[in-house]
Amino acid sequence: MKNSRKGFTLIEVVITMMIVVMVFGVIASLVGFSTTFFKDESTQVANQESLRLVATYFEKDSRKYVSRNADISFNSTTNCATMGSTTIITYCLSSNNILRNGVVIANGVQSFNIVTDAANSSIHLSLVSIPDTRNNTIEVNYMIRIRIGETGTS
Repeated sequence: MKNSRKGFTLIEVVITMMIVVMVFGVIASLVGFSTTFFKDESTQVANQESLRLVATYFEKDSRKYVSRNADISFNSTTNCATMGSTTIITYCLSSNNILRNGVVIANGVQSFNIVTDAANSSIHLSLVSIPDTRNNTIEVNYMIRIRIGETGTS
């Protein structure tokens, strides 16, 4: 006798379902990994942009308001830098934010440090971002030379 039934056997259906589940599992893990990687990269770019913005503001202000090393000071306990003799500009690190005269100009900053070098008339600015989910940080080290103006008599 000839078997006239048409269709799939239970074993064929189970094997097909297992293959489909494995393919979807691989696709889901790739999408999850890609999403996490993209989010980490976006965080790193945002942190790098924040640190560069602070360095740019700091350089412009130091060139404008600092004429000698005595015009800038850094308090390591409060993480605040003060510059200028007539116009006072302050930079402070508070809750992973850098504040310029009390206004937040950058976030995602873990460390903020300034060292003045009187011998070379320079300011060393060091910034470190908060770590991302892969524990990577961005570090910016900046050296600013102070142009000391000469005062002449006429």
